[in-house]
This record gives sequence, structure tokens and C-alpha cells, in this order.
Amino acid sequence: MPDPPTSLTVRTRQLVAGGMAFAHDPDGRVVLVDGALPGELVVVGDLDRRERLVTGTVSAVTEASPHRVEPPCPMVAAGCGGCDLQHADPAAQPDMKVAIVADALRHLGRLGDAEVVAGPPLAPWGFAPRCAPWSTLRVEPACDGRSPMSRWSLSTVRWPTGWPTPC
Repeated sequence: MPDPPTSLTVRTRQLVAGGMAFAHDPDGRVVLVDGALPGELVVVGDLDRRERLVTGTVSAVTEASPHRVEPPCPMVAAGCGGCDLQHADPAAQPDMKVAIVADALRHLGRLGDAEVVAGPPLAPWGFAPRCAPWSTLRVEPACDGRSPMSRWSLSTVRWPTGWPTPC
């Protein structure tokens, strides 16, 4: 049996909780793509294939969303997962987030067409510096050189004393 391809091309449909974009591969499996926006045609690499699910990261954008912007923080390119939607226009983010919550309420909460309304606008960047010394969440650089907020180095997160751990 030949090795599976190391990348695949998909058209994304919507964002889901965590900021990943939802799509299907040619075999019908769900594909969750980190770094994609709704409606984009993307090449997905760094694949993790499971029986019914494929996850991966955008390695190339073939057809970009009109809401795609260059992430303002250079740590995004280094793999930081601290800000899920830095590649999306700040003006489009409230609608994207409302769609994520509405979808979750519909599919997970089984609430049908629940009304979801965006809250008041916030500054697009810098209002919640998770890695700042005054933050309630402390992180340290990963031993392998990856960003401390990457999805793959969550073991480096140091929870404040007395807080229950997430696992």
C-alpha cells in the first residue's frame, strides 16, 4: 500500500471553536485546518490522519478569503497559538466569532437557531497578553524551541498555584 500524501487541498466551509476551519477531504473525512478562513481553498500540511478526522496546518493559500490579512505579530509565523485569528481582518472577526458560537449551540447544544449577538467591540490586539508577567497564566519557552503557546507545547504551561490543572 502506498504512503498517504503528505498534504491535501480542501475548500474550507466555516470556523469552529479554537479558530480552526472545517472542511472535508475527498474521502469524506472531517478536516480541521489551523490558519485557514471560511471559503478558502488551501493546501494543508503537517497532517495528523485518524479514522474519521484529519487535522493539519495551512501550508499554502490557493484562493484567499477577502478577510485574510497579514498577522501583525511575528510570533504567529513561529507557531504561536496565543491568538487564533490574527490572520483575519479585525473588522470581520466579530461575525466569525458569532458564527462559531451559533454553530456550537446548534450542533453541540442542540438549540436550533439560537440568537447570538456580538458584544461591544474591543481593541483588536494587545488587550489580553497571555504571556505577560502580570497575566494569570504563566508560560515558559518549550524545550524544543517552539513557541510556548503552540498547540504542541501545552505541557510547558505553568498554572497559578492552587488552580486545578486542565487535565
